[in-house]
Amino acid sequence: MRRSEAIAAFHRALKANPDFADACVNLGFLEQRQGRREQALEDYGKAARIQPQGPPDYFARAVKLAASDRPAEAIECFRTLIQQVPAFWQARYLLGLELAAAGNNDEAQTQFSEVLRYRPDYSAWLPGRLGANRRP
Repeated sequence: MRRSEAIAAFHRALKANPDFADACVNLGFLEQRQGRREQALEDYGKAARIQPQGPPDYFARAVKLAASDRPAEAIECFRTLIQQVPAFWQARYLLGLELAAAGNNDEAQTQFSEVLRYRPDYSAWLPGRLGANRRP
């Protein structure tokens, strides 16, 4: 499924159930991947309002911190989220990007390897070299 199709599917899911927090998180993740940061932040914020103090709230908070150039706080928030929901591969992916940008390549590689464990089809979205000190 292409990203545009996935985005359309999440919009349909939210039309059917406006309180579907996971759909908001996934939609935000896809929007972010397409460079639509403001729309992504709106989606994450909606998820956080639907399920405050739950995984969507931590995810939205971590993304906002990363977008605000507060990487240490974003990393801490992503780590808290992963402790709560170890299979939240999107959080692991974004944590890996933050860690790589901060120069913590070993831990970034660990997170990217975990992403592949949950989503083997996601290898094309990872940085060229796992743990490379750059953003894709």
